[in-house]
Amino acid sequence: MKKLIVLLILICAFPISASAESEDVAMHKYYALVTPAASGYADDGRKLTDGIYAERIQSGAASYYYKSDAYVGFSAVDAVDGSFVIICDLGEIRRDLCLFEISLLNETDIGIYMPKTVTVAVADQFDGTYRDVGVYLSNEPSVAGVSQTVIATVTPPSAVSGRFVRFTLSHLVDDYGWVFADEISVYTSDPMSEASAVDTLAGDSSVAEVPQKKSNSLLPWIIIGVGFGLVVFTALRSKPHGID
Repeated sequence: MKKLIVLLILICAFPISASAESEDVAMHKYYALVTPAASGYADDGRKLTDGIYAERIQSGAASYYYKSDAYVGFSAVDAVDGSFVIICDLGEIRRDLCLFEISLLNETDIGIYMPKTVTVAVADQFDGTYRDVGVYLSNEPSVAGVSQTVIATVTPPSAVSGRFVRFTLSHLVDDYGWVFADEISVYTSDPMSEASAVDTLAGDSSVAEVPQKKSNSLLPWIIIGVGFGLVVFTALRSKPHGID
């Protein structure tokens, strides 16, 4: 009897824990470089959401991150008001966005620096009104000899909703140097979206309303009911005859 009860508890707990798993909803999604990348470190439209992070590349006696093909490079001469802007299209409105990341390079001997700040904002439409989510303030060293990758993270106090995520990178050095990025990620605690749309940055950026999927929130209660019935049935069968 105890084994049966334990088994029922595990079965009922599984659907609840699975629904709380985090998901990178920016993976393999479209994005726009509002600030164009430098021609020498150009983007192919997939680099920043392909899940591939840069690794050191050997060059003679030394090794450098910036030589990796995973990077998209932005030059200070192309900055607009001292900033570089990337907008990622999640493909649908997500109502539980809880973590925003962009992987950056700080390789000072090459002239590549961490941005002073990374500001994240969200909107329901590409050219709509963006709502600020938070700001990452960099305290990484900018002195000579630094070679490191850094994941800038913005975590809102509570989940936010939106389809388009804007990363604004404020350059550290005016009119000099570079900013390199190799991956952007947006995480949600619920893998099921509450609304979806089929258009992307390649087409119309308006949000299409579609019927929402019904959740399976009743499934654990159904399992509990079935399990309780089995427990009662087993108890009645094991009860000695003649005892009420």
